[in-house]
Amino acid sequence: MADLLTYGVYVSLLLMEVGLLFFAYKVYVWQENATLDLTKGYSFNFFHLLALMLLTLVVAVRYDVGTDWNTYNGLFKSYKNNPLMSFGNQEMELGYYYVNRFVIWMGGGSSIVFGALALIAWGLAFKSVPPYLVPLLIFFLFVDEYFFISLNLVRQFTALGIFVYSVKFIVSRHFLKFLLCLLFASLFHLSAVILIPLYFLPYKRLYNQKLWIITYVITLLLANVPIFIELFLKLFIRVTEFIPLLNIYVRYILNEKFGNFRLEVGLGYIFRVAVSLFLLFTSKRVIKAEPKTKAYYTLFFIGLIIYNLFYMIPLIVRINHYFIIFRSFILAFTAWFLWQEKNAIWKYGVIGIFVLYIALYLFAIYNGSHGTAPYQTIFGN
Repeated sequence: MADLLTYGVYVSLLLMEVGLLFFAYKVYVWQENATLDLTKGYSFNFFHLLALMLLTLVVAVRYDVGTDWNTYNGLFKSYKNNPLMSFGNQEMELGYYYVNRFVIWMGGGSSIVFGALALIAWGLAFKSVPPYLVPLLIFFLFVDEYFFISLNLVRQFTALGIFVYSVKFIVSRHFLKFLLCLLFASLFHLSAVILIPLYFLPYKRLYNQKLWIITYVITLLLANVPIFIELFLKLFIRVTEFIPLLNIYVRYILNEKFGNFRLEVGLGYIFRVAVSLFLLFTSKRVIKAEPKTKAYYTLFFIGLIIYNLFYMIPLIVRINHYFIIFRSFILAFTAWFLWQEKNAIWKYGVIGIFVLYIALYLFAIYNGSHGTAPYQTIFGN
């Protein structure tokens, strides 16, 4: 359970991040350099760097914060105590292994590893959208618990940061850049390789608002049908015959007890279902304003369907973060474009989402989402 220090750290961090990134955007406006193009890159200014450094610092100096913190800290100690341990004698990916080795060679501790990976992931997340959307995106990544997830799924969140950045190359049709990004992501979490086929989806033809809403509602009703689990198991094992590198995940799937998992229909779940329906209902307005958002909507929709059908498989829930994380992107797009609408009702809708998500964020802090409470630092331990 969270204490006052934990609330203070997480709430003030959210406010400072959004504030600094808002000032970063204003600098571009003052310089008449603001762009609305989702595929165009931009350079960080002072406020971007300050926000990124602050976020990295909070992630780096934490102590026993995040469910898997002890596992990663233990891995670092294992590498440090066994200097002759080769890459082939351990199970982590190449990039993660050599980041640890480099930090050890430099005389640093595990906090430097946590900070370095956070710098990569959040830096690329900042770069994944134009400056005007960055404050909104970071706000929604925080309140939708992806900041807390980053403190737990350290390796996968690094891959997530790289992947969300790579989507701009799907939109701009630069396959080589997209491929290089995913190969880079796979150096930290091997699961990223299964995302390569996403480049070839016909995003312009897949969008169908009415069909998506109907499909989403149907899959909500089918959420407890076990036949989909059996079909998935057979399909995944079949896929590993062609991609042997994925064999490591087969044992995780086969060892999980699916019958022990039940969908918890709490207020948080109901709120997210309502938000997802709202995003689908307003998707046509946003896509009309910015057609390049179709790819992001498609990836988010895939995530919704996967979650509804396979929520009882923890491994799939983890992999599905590659898709569900785009809810934060869609929320940012929706908030920006609906705020430009003349009808005030859309503005009230945006305000309502902000208020409810802030309440959800405070509740997540209270519950210690992903083992992130209480927040404590290496300086006191």
